[in-house]
Amino acid sequence: MIGAVNGGPAFTVQIDDKNNPDESVALGYLQADVKVVYLSVIEKFLINVEGGPSVRIERRSTQSQ
Repeated sequence: MIGAVNGGPAFTVQIDDKNNPDESVALGYLQADVKVVYLSVIEKFLINVEGGPSVRIERRSTQSQ
């Protein structure tokens, strides 16, 4: 079970410009900071992430000739 005993939020997710500066995003990195309050002893915590199936990333050189 997840959730705070005091009725607070069970989880929060931060995925914005505060933890994803332009320099990192330009290099193809995206960071999600996830905090979860759970009410028992956890040995393994799994998170499944699904991205958009139609996303295509093309890399191009930015070096001038």
